[in-house]
Amino acid sequence: MGFSANGFFFDFSNIYLGLLGLKRLPEELQSVSFGDGITRPDIEGTGQVPIGAGRGRYKCNNFKLKTTLEAYLEVWNSPTLSGDGKGNKIFPIVLSLQQEGAPQFKVEFPESSLITQPFNFSQGDPNLAIEVEFKTRFMLINGACLGNVKR
Repeated sequence: MGFSANGFFFDFSNIYLGLLGLKRLPEELQSVSFGDGITRPDIEGTGQVPIGAGRGRYKCNNFKLKTTLEAYLEVWNSPTLSGDGKGNKIFPIVLSLQQEGAPQFKVEFPESSLITQPFNFSQGDPNLAIEVEFKTRFMLINGACLGNVKR
């Protein structure tokens, strides 16, 4: 599988979306982007002199997936998302990445949901790339998280 993650191409990669019936997505996936971070505020004393840092606020970026329209429609039509409120269904996303000669690492998004309809393609060509966005509450890299997120 040859797709990029955050702009880097990996020799060995695998993606799992916790949805049933996905056959096209693994073959037509072009790229993914993700990230997280902590906003760490300065604690200031009198005279606005920093005297330390707060614990900060954890924020996980949305997971963005670039693929073809047909692969997106396969996600949309998955039996796992059946019924009303398809964007309210929670499912996991697991991404395994490895460079040649380096250890494999796993990026997990245990609580993800579909949030963006990607119908912004041009010229009506279903083979052009579209971007699908998923809301993620937290991200784990090899089981660890930057923030204080209880599972």
